[in-house]
Amino acid sequence: MHALQLVLLLLLFVPFIMTDLAGPRSQGCTFTYNNRFYILAGKDQSSTSSLFVSTPFPIDLTSSQPVWADQSINYLFANIGSQDSTTSGLYIRPCVVTPNGTLIVGGNEYIGYDIYNDRWIGTLALSGTYPTPPAILGCSWGSTCSQRIVTVDDSLWIFQDFNSSTPALTAAPTEIYVLNLTTFTWSSRTALVNAAASAPVLPPQLFRPTLIYVSAAHLANITNTASAGVIFVVGGDAPVNITDAISTNTIWIFDIASSLWFLHPANLTEPLEDCNVFFYPPANRLIIYPGGKADLINNSHVSLVRSNTLQLLDLKADSSMPLGIGITVSNQTGGQGQPGALYDSCTVQQGNSVSIAFGREWFEGFVVYGGWNGTGNTDKFYIYDMEKMQWALKATATPFVRPSSMSTAPATTEPTTQPTNQPTNASSEQPALGPIIGGVLGGIAVCVLAGLAAVLFLRHRRNRERGQRPAVINPSSDTKTDDKYHQPNSPPSYSGLLLPTHPVLPSPLPRTSDGTIVLTEVREAFKPAEIEDGEKALHKSDT
Repeated sequence: MHALQLVLLLLLFVPFIMTDLAGPRSQGCTFTYNNRFYILAGKDQSSTSSLFVSTPFPIDLTSSQPVWADQSINYLFANIGSQDSTTSGLYIRPCVVTPNGTLIVGGNEYIGYDIYNDRWIGTLALSGTYPTPPAILGCSWGSTCSQRIVTVDDSLWIFQDFNSSTPALTAAPTEIYVLNLTTFTWSSRTALVNAAASAPVLPPQLFRPTLIYVSAAHLANITNTASAGVIFVVGGDAPVNITDAISTNTIWIFDIASSLWFLHPANLTEPLEDCNVFFYPPANRLIIYPGGKADLINNSHVSLVRSNTLQLLDLKADSSMPLGIGITVSNQTGGQGQPGALYDSCTVQQGNSVSIAFGREWFEGFVVYGGWNGTGNTDKFYIYDMEKMQWALKATATPFVRPSSMSTAPATTEPTTQPTNQPTNASSEQPALGPIIGGVLGGIAVCVLAGLAAVLFLRHRRNRERGQRPAVINPSSDTKTDDKYHQPNSPPSYSGLLLPTHPVLPSPLPRTSDGTIVLTEVREAFKPAEIEDGEKALHKSDT
């Protein structure tokens, strides 16, 4: 009977251990951290999936779909479903992860989320001079809104832009706001007018362009002119009149050392907007995963056309080109596992193209989830291997490289008009053992409970067989019986293992007062208390 009760308990609580699917999504805040893939927001309003979900690497699409874990949300996202597209679109910006593992979202409130501990830490206390007006624009992702944001080493760069299409055909502003993601300090700089270049000398007003930073170290075998690295700006929508904008095929380069813009003579093979660009250093290649393009139909209205053609931008040394950077553009189409035409997919790179571990750069690829296929959002995974230059079914895990700096996020506060938490500091960088264990703990729990149920069932059966025999009287006592077969059965407690928590995360590693990780108990960090309780229960039942 005890075994049957345990099986029923297992069936009751398994739905809490096994996590929900991510569901159809698009336009979410997508990022990876320490071998986990995260999506915040972007789900269909009718979907019952959690707003914030994650799944661990490696991802193997040949066997089964990934298992997702639910992440916590704060007051800002608890009511996102009731907000208009402008407000909800602002919530998930800038969607950047700091070197110490803090996700920054919340628009111009700059809300921090401690990824390792699955803990929201409130509005970050930033120093320096805040951008005026606020740098991040309050517009929906689907509106004609210009926004140029990019991560440069350990800093977030926000180029001042417009929040409407009026006035049309106006040169972009020159202010650049820089937030250091290690010191959490604002600074600013100005893009200079390139008098030596032919017109135009600044990018025109662009809606939904895509930016990517390439460091000077990765350009060393191409040019020695860009001593501080460059920022590529590809595609986007350029206004053609007061109300309409169509996609462009232009490639702009911003030289960080000189603060000058350059319009490159090379063009994309087809105009694009809202695409994703990834850099693969071994081949000196930019890979553009397409979004779509907006075409003006009969000079009357704009039609959005989706695309699934990858564009390859191969960088090479060419002294006749701006900054000595030549670009050859080509297409890659077809291939097994290639997704159909999708727009606003949740796409992010897995693997760090800068960090080199054990003498080689590990898995380099990008992962695509969801996207709008023309009739609705999808819920499928796609994986692209940049080393093999083909679509794949597996995305491997990569080594965690602990940064040399152990800086922490500054003190934070929640707005007084909303439910508040006590100000705290984000945790220091550390190997994210907790989320990895949490992602697989459901499966481990099922295995442990199944084994425990089998042991208890066999023991109960053995006790029944032995209980049918006459009691053995101890020859040395008239009243004492052999307790070996007649001790009352006390089932072990399952409250810790079966507790329906989302997600299951161990406590952070112990730290010294200066934030340095204490490594003497790392081995025990791999074994949460729930697993130890299960092991003790199994050991007790065997004895």
